[in-house]
Amino acid sequence: ISDGLLSSHRKALADVVKDRILVELKRNEGALSDYAFHPDAYQRYLFGVQQMSRLTLPSVRSARKTFREALNHNTDFSHAFSGLAKTYSIEWVLTARGDPELLRRAEESARSAIQSNPDIAYGYKELGMAKLYLGALDESLEALARAEELSPHYADAIYSYADALIHASRPMEGLEKIERA
Repeated sequence: ISDGLLSSHRKALADVVKDRILVELKRNEGALSDYAFHPDAYQRYLFGVQQMSRLTLPSVRSARKTFREALNHNTDFSHAFSGLAKTYSIEWVLTARGDPELLRRAEESARSAIQSNPDIAYGYKELGMAKLYLGALDESLEALARAEELSPHYADAIYSYADALIHASRPMEGLEKIERA
């Protein structure tokens, strides 16, 4: 390959990389503004995440309260909506699946997260889990596929996708996802 052709290929490759970086920066601009302009909301969100590390009913309910506080600081905070959705799904599991209203709230919160920021995987992951627990496997798989597409290294979403695939009688695909997660 001549020096001119090699130089041309390098420039074309550099342009592709530059364009992709700009697309990713633009895509994440909204999330950055959430943190920069609403630090109190972000702080409450992080505290809620910390509370969720203890999977007890009191800690899950306390985290829900904290995520609501985050939304009081920023009514359009996608991550806080996703956190709320997760608290409802986890409570449904912890209470031996007794109250289907919890799953409806999880779905509603996940949809709010997606509406607030459709470019973040967390809302889709939580929607996928709520739909899985509701028995809507096709909708669950669709949401979890979107979560993986948006964030291909988000292990929790990939694991959840694997779980949904196994429930959908697709164990080999589920196993592949588990190994990747």
